[in-house]
Amino acid sequence: VPTISFVKDIVDTGEKAIVFAIHKEVQDAILNGLRAEQLRVASITGEMESEQRQAAVDRFQYGQADVIVCSQKAAGTGLTLTAASNVVFAEYDWTAASHDQAEDRAHRLGQKNAVNVWYIHAAGTIDDAMAQTVEYKRKIAHRVAGDRDAGDLETSREDIARVLASIASRQGGLEKEKKKAKIDNEQQQKAEHQKAEMQQEAEAEKEKPRSRARVSAELEL
Repeated sequence: VPTISFVKDIVDTGEKAIVFAIHKEVQDAILNGLRAEQLRVASITGEMESEQRQAAVDRFQYGQADVIVCSQKAAGTGLTLTAASNVVFAEYDWTAASHDQAEDRAHRLGQKNAVNVWYIHAAGTIDDAMAQTVEYKRKIAHRVAGDRDAGDLETSREDIARVLASIASRQGGLEKEKKKAKIDNEQQQKAEHQKAEMQQEAEAEKEKPRSRARVSAELEL
């Protein structure tokens, strides 16, 4: 998994990392993967009570964990995670402000280093489209705030449209493959059924002479 290997590389350099995920399944997969790499890991999930969350923060802040894997909704606001200067987003939220608030967990008072923020996503996936959308929203927000150097909004729209078209094309190809596989499966089942019927008919034909022979023998007796 790219996120796991990326975070391991950060830890191998002697630094810590904060990892944010949207879905619990993704968070669990990252936790299990990091633990399999023998890394010291803490976590914050939506099911935790406030005391449990603070205990996880303390483990991370005071040297008992090198990585903390967080639910972006549960840990995206209100917490201080200045022990790390690397923030890794394993998934995208549609709202740019959600990422900015989560990123600020490492920017709080007490941070001594420059904070590096990393977004993990694969080209041609829905996360790719979300990345373009999030960046587009950021540019709009900066424009509204009076920043004339926010970038070309038209280019951003074209990028989003291009990625979405690519995803739609890929999805269409998958649907065609599924349909073809279904037809092939139905034809195979039909052929197997016809073969079974032919075998039954052949067995029945073999039995007919034997039956006639038995009748003839009985009549002779």
